Amino acid sequence: DFYLIPRSGDSGNGGSSSDNNNGGNDDSGDDNNSTEEEDYSEAEVNTDLSNLDVNLVSCYRNGDNVELTYTLTNTSSYGNMNVTINNVNAFTQKTFISDNLGNQYNNKSVKISLGGNDWGYGNNIEGTLLTDIPSKCVITVKNVDKSAKYMTYYIYTSTALPGSVNYSADVILKNVKIH
Repeated sequence: DFYLIPRSGDSGNGGSSSDNNNGGNDDSGDDNNSTEEEDYSEAEVNTDLSNLDVNLVSCYRNGDNVELTYTLTNTSSYGNMNVTINNVNAFTQKTFISDNLGNQYNNKSVKISLGGNDWGYGNNIEGTLLTDIPSKCVITVKNVDKSAKYMTYYIYTSTALPGSVNYSADVILKNVKIH
């Protein structure tokens, strides 16, 4: 799967970044001719899940949607890791997504994909993380207020290694600037 993102103006992602990184793609050959720089220095990224590294790649507006891209990396030496990412659930409040204006987004507005697999709006997603190979995760939130400047994601995530019990905790991406 691939998609195109406009490089300038408000017709797509609200402008482009100075490195033209458009969604976290390799930008080693891109020219640096745009005006807005992607800066995620205010973002807090962490998790209490052992053997799992989280890396923020990008967060940008695409029309009325905001798309967050991050990677999960299995750092365990015990083999492949099974992972479940829970979507927003109104009853359990395990995964929680909001913007800096106080708007909360429910499961009908949130789509999560892992490693290119997309289960659609409102569904949990499961997959396997190979050891030391980052897996791309994308969270798309529909109809985000145009005045919102930051997003916060508490993503309830479960992991299991071969022969071990499941561990669950939040992957937290807090105060992520929307570009």
